[in-house]
Amino acid sequence: MDKWSAMRVCALGMQIALLSLSSMVAGQNDVQITFSENNDCSGSGSVYIGFDPEICLREGVWRGSIEVTGAGNCERTRVFKNRNCTGTPTADFAGNKCYTMDNLGGTDNSAYWYRSCNPPHKPVKPVCKRKAPKPTGVVFIQKTYNGSWILHDRENARLYSKLKNLSNNEKVDWLRSHGAIFKPKTTGKARTL
Repeated sequence: MDKWSAMRVCALGMQIALLSLSSMVAGQNDVQITFSENNDCSGSGSVYIGFDPEICLREGVWRGSIEVTGAGNCERTRVFKNRNCTGTPTADFAGNKCYTMDNLGGTDNSAYWYRSCNPPHKPVKPVCKRKAPKPTGVVFIQKTYNGSWILHDRENARLYSKLKNLSNNEKVDWLRSHGAIFKPKTTGKARTL
């Protein structure tokens, strides 16, 4: 093999290694969990994007459903009917799902995701930080399920209180006027549990 061929093989090997590394890093925190007001993963709610696995997400109020997107077969989500991700989960599922919480009626909700395919398999204990992560922002998902309007802001409680009092027709205009982005649905509607 001449000098130039060896350099090309080396360069190709570096490109493949970088591509593999970038896809591994990009896939680290693709899971998005949305707590929605309706029991069909639509309406207004809080969204958590780009957080680490095994971090307890605490919703201080009852929500009608939880939608998980960006999760593959090796990312599982556990849902609880308390604020601390403790006790027996009411649901434990893999992949993208819409979990309706009709059976939780009026309780606080919490959830976390974890990786289940990484050996060795160890028992999962969520990290319940003293100060739980705040939602990334507020979200509105129309009944057409063609995507979500997401307003990224750390003042989630204030924004949500304003958003929930608007009619569905007013919500999109209000979100647009506050700088929300539209995230189209790239796959079909998540399967409801």
